[in-house]
Amino acid sequence: MSRKKLFAILAAESVAIIALYVLTARMQETFSAIYNFPFEQIGLGLRALHGLGGFGVGAAFALWIGLSLLPMIPAVCGRRKSAWEKALLGLVSFSLLTTLYVMTDPQCIELPYADSDYIVKTSFSMTTWSALILYFIVFAVRLMREGDRDKLMDYFGMALYALSMLCAACIIILGTGSAQNIPNIASEIITYLIDRSEADALCLAAAQYRKVRFGYPDKRAQLL
Repeated sequence: MSRKKLFAILAAESVAIIALYVLTARMQETFSAIYNFPFEQIGLGLRALHGLGGFGVGAAFALWIGLSLLPMIPAVCGRRKSAWEKALLGLVSFSLLTTLYVMTDPQCIELPYADSDYIVKTSFSMTTWSALILYFIVFAVRLMREGDRDKLMDYFGMALYALSMLCAACIIILGTGSAQNIPNIASEIITYLIDRSEADALCLAAAQYRKVRFGYPDKRAQLL
């Protein structure tokens, strides 16, 4: 991969992460957290289909099962897959099945917390993402063990590109999270300056009153 392609991928990744953060800030009902993407949106679509009744219920059920079984296709058709990879693909399929069900009805699991729906959604989404990442790690290890020297160099290069994307994602996430606090910090600074100017104005008015009333200046008035 050339350097221009890498920069283009990193730029597209940054724009996508910033867009997701904006959506989570503006559309809490549809984008509750960046970790729930895209499971939450698929769950909302399945719920909308289910609400149509009749054909919509059947279509929602078929899509739910079909999307959940997608990870099993490489597990069944892949001849060179190891037993660990097939087991992890089965785990991903089961996690996806339960996650999509929870996204369609988060209240199926009740917790004694105010934000119970958010906790349930995030927990299942993180479980699915963790299983998927673990599968790719095992898959990469198998490729490295089976490859020769040239292939290993190619794999290491791809790993470096993946690491660059991960670092860029972390920087964008931290920067976006810090940028969300800028309005609060600016508001506190403005409030402090207003309060300070009002206090100085009151002190100056009190000093002028004492000067007119009693005939002597105040040291704070001279400083102001």
